[in-house]
Amino acid sequence: MGLRYYAYQVEPHFIGLARHDPSFFVSAESPAGGDGRSGGAIVDLDKRRRQLHRLTTDGAEPRPSSRLFEGDVRHCGDDASRVPCIRVLEPDEVSRIAADLVLLGERDVRSMFRSEEVASVAEFLIRVQHFAVDAARAGNGIIYLIG
Repeated sequence: MGLRYYAYQVEPHFIGLARHDPSFFVSAESPAGGDGRSGGAIVDLDKRRRQLHRLTTDGAEPRPSSRLFEGDVRHCGDDASRVPCIRVLEPDEVSRIAADLVLLGERDVRSMFRSEEVASVAEFLIRVQHFAVDAARAGNGIIYLIG
C-alpha cells in the first residue's frame, strides 16, 4: 500500500489539543476527519504530494508554502512497519502558506514537470490552493499526516 497524505483544517482553539494528541484529529487508516473538530475541511494529496513539495522547494530557498508538504514516514525495520509524519501548522503560518500558494500557477507547473504530469499536478495545486485559502480565511490551522 502506498503512502497517504491528508490535511485537515483545525479550528484555532483546538491547535493545542492537535499538538498534544494528533490521533484525535488524524488517522493513517481513514481520511474521515476525526469527530468534526476539523470542520470537515480536508484535502487528499497522496498522489501528488512529492511533486507539490518539489514545486515549492526547487528555488534557491524553499517557498513558505513548502511547509505544507514537508516530512516523510519513518521506516522501522522492514518496509511493512512505518511511523507516519504528523505536523500541525498554526493559523498565522497557514495564512503565509496560502498567500504563497496562490502565486503559483500552471506556468510554474509546466516549467518543472513532464507534459504527461502537468494536468494532474496543476489539478492538485488548485485543490491545495483552495484548501489553504479556505483555512486561512476561516482563521484555522492545519494538521496533516503523511503515512
